[in-house]
Amino acid sequence: MLFISQKDILISSLKESRQDMYADLKMLTKANKKLNNQISNLVIKEDDFHGVYNLAKDNSPLFMDKFDALFPHFRSELLAICPSLIDSELHFCALIKLGLDGQKISMYTKSSIRAVDSRKYRIRKKLNIPPKTSLKEFIEELQNAAV
Repeated sequence: MLFISQKDILISSLKESRQDMYADLKMLTKANKKLNNQISNLVIKEDDFHGVYNLAKDNSPLFMDKFDALFPHFRSELLAICPSLIDSELHFCALIKLGLDGQKISMYTKSSIRAVDSRKYRIRKKLNIPPKTSLKEFIEELQNAAV
């Protein structure tokens, strides 16, 4: 009789363990699907990033529209800091956000390096960026707070 009782307890504990493992498996499957969706979204974002980069490289008029789609809050955050920024300055900040340095910006916009440096200086002054912070660092931190 004792043996049968112990066997029943063992069977019931195995059933409970199986149910717990099934619930864990369902939860892990759901989490895996969610992560796969996030990964596919990142791949799309990476492809979009390369497309926007190529538009910047070609100095295309479509650049800002595609950039705004990729970074929807960027323009509004800059304008919240300084509403007097004009479109060409926003375009310049977008190029910096893509990681372009002064030399590449001058090459893609067909302007001199001196003109690019002057524009950086004017934008820094408009945005009241502290002297120890570069414009690039400021722009990267601005969007990192939102993405």
